[in-house]
This record gives sequence, structure tokens and C-alpha cells, in this order.
Amino acid sequence: PGYPYKPKCMTSCKTGKMDVCTIRANFHWALSRLGKTPMTSKKEKRLLQHKMSIDPMPNKVFIMESRQIIYNHPSAQNFTHDLHDFLGLDKDLSELQPYVPPADKYAEFSNKEAVEHLIHICDEEHDEVRKDLVRIGKDAATWITKYFLESPDVYVSSKDEFIKLMDDWGHDPCSKERRL
Repeated sequence: PGYPYKPKCMTSCKTGKMDVCTIRANFHWALSRLGKTPMTSKKEKRLLQHKMSIDPMPNKVFIMESRQIIYNHPSAQNFTHDLHDFLGLDKDLSELQPYVPPADKYAEFSNKEAVEHLIHICDEEHDEVRKDLVRIGKDAATWITKYFLESPDVYVSSKDEFIKLMDDWGHDPCSKERRL
């Protein structure tokens, strides 16, 4: 209880620190720095309220949502084929394999001391932080689906399924409606 992240975690993080900071969840900010969108509309700029430099990258980008590599997930159906085509490989990629989690769900953590600091994000004491993370997720999903994916330089596997996954980013995973 009383995890030490309020209220500073929702405004800034010092570089080099391992503090818990919701501002680091603005994944779309880093993507915007690739210069793949025009960033001319007020709506787009509102979703990207950062002061980072934009360094246009000439390369193409393949974007994925982590659930797209879950064996038998609807969004994973064409993933290896689409990634193969994007990379221009001569040899086929192996199909996705089922993941078997360890019996001890904390076994994969190499730092056992860190396990003591794990939180359950759905606990009431984390409501404020979770609300901020959901807001950031909604903004990120909106920017990625409405602006980033529109670039001819951005590729995604199973676009409709990807967009469905992105929609989840704007919903509280702990709300009673989501758990039904």
C-alpha cells in the first residue's frame, strides 16, 4: 500500500531513474518522432503534447500490438506472413507457437527483490494512476489509428484486427463492464 508515485508520476520523470511514471506510457510520442505524419492539424497536435524533436526517418515501419503474436489470437492469423513480406525475406518465418507460462508466475523475474514491489493495478489505491494511463492509452490509440497508420510508410498486419486491439487501450481493464 501507498506505492510512492503520486502525484509526481503523472507529470515528469527524471532521466536515468527507474521511477514509476505514467508519462512514460506515451508510446505514441516516440512514434511521432519518426516523422511519418504531417502533424499539421490541431487535433493531431493535441494528441502529441510533447516538446521532443521530430527526426523524419526514411525507413518503412512495421507496427504491431503485442497480442498479435499470441498463438491462435484472431489478430495473429496473418502475422508471420505479413512480417515476412514486409522484411522481404526469401525463407518463410516459423509459425507462432503456443506460450506455456511458468508454474511460478514470478519465476521469469530475475530481480526477486522487484517482485516485492509489484502492484495490482486494479486496487482502489491506484485508481488515479490507472485513470491517467487509460487516458494516455486512448490518446495513443487515437493517434496511431487515425494518423500514424495513414502513412504509406507504416505497415500493420491484419489492420482491422489491429484497430480493434488499439481500441482496448482506451478502456479501463479493471472496470466491471470489462470483466464481464
